Amino acid sequence: MAFTTINKATTFYNGNLYTGTGSTATVTGVGFQPDAAWIKISGSSFNGTMWDSVRGANNRLFTPTNAINLVDEPDGYVSAFTADGFTVTAGSSGDDYVNNTSDEYYSWNWKAGTTSGITTDGSTTITPTAYSFNATSKCSILKYSGNGVAGAKVAHGLGVAPTFMIIKRMDATAHWTVYHQSLGNEYKLYLNNDYAKTDDAAAWNDTSPDTVNFTLGTENDVNNSGGTYVAYCFADRQGYFKTGDYVGNGNVNGYFAYCGFKPSLVIIKMATDAGYSWTMRGNKMNPYNVAENNFACDTNAAMAASKDIDLVSNGWKGRTTDGGIMGDTKTFVWVAWGQSIVGDNGVTGTAY
Repeated sequence: MAFTTINKATTFYNGNLYTGTGSTATVTGVGFQPDAAWIKISGSSFNGTMWDSVRGANNRLFTPTNAINLVDEPDGYVSAFTADGFTVTAGSSGDDYVNNTSDEYYSWNWKAGTTSGITTDGSTTITPTAYSFNATSKCSILKYSGNGVAGAKVAHGLGVAPTFMIIKRMDATAHWTVYHQSLGNEYKLYLNNDYAKTDDAAAWNDTSPDTVNFTLGTENDVNNSGGTYVAYCFADRQGYFKTGDYVGNGNVNGYFAYCGFKPSLVIIKMATDAGYSWTMRGNKMNPYNVAENNFACDTNAAMAASKDIDLVSNGWKGRTTDGGIMGDTKTFVWVAWGQSIVGDNGVTGTAY
């Protein structure tokens, strides 16, 4: 079990479950004022939505699509972040993504919080126009303007090199472009579709992030001149957040991913082949092993039931022959957030 200086992981990340009311309502139970909230209805085929304090609470992005940023939409929106959650305003069109009467919603929430004093250096060429970062949990949310220059360097605020980044252009249609350190600086993935990894220097300019900046190429999805972007950046943090990769064995006695903590959220993507969705599982979807329920990040599908991984005290374990999780000889990448048993306060904790 990995030692950690984060004594309560739910100070920085927490999942939450709530029921829509059909009218303006304040969702509570997050445990902190979130700076980013990813929300998905569980029982219907509506897109997941991303909200954050850097763009402004009423700015919506659909996670399974390449659509532009939308403001105060009639389909419902998050209108404010509060001390223990957020306020949701119901839509008028009947297609409500955050607050339809009696529907069940999941939210995945992250805390950042520092909004001034981001570190730059002599290599920085793009300083974010707005940001919120947390040097303890190694999470940052950045809004920046592209310059269209290969090798542009964006300050990220983490103090260590990011290991997982998601970037979305706001003002034009563009993919959600993903950097994962296990794939290296030559490759990208798209969160909004099921493509395999792509070798593309125009994404990261074949340059790994450093402790101050991440590097961009000239791709429209990440660095068009004059384009506006939001980036969600994370770095591995012992006992709290971890990235990894593995090769599937096609067996119900599948791969074991060591995290050093009990995961509360796991996101997995096959990187070798196209046609397999990003999938997410967490303790709020089903707190019992085997993890029964999951969402596909890149579709609008309702929550699905598939008992395919165990969430255990120090990681997660594959329990399926399904190709999207344990395809034989196929390469997968994953990220996980959770809670180590013992922090630097010496107090034994629980995972959730």
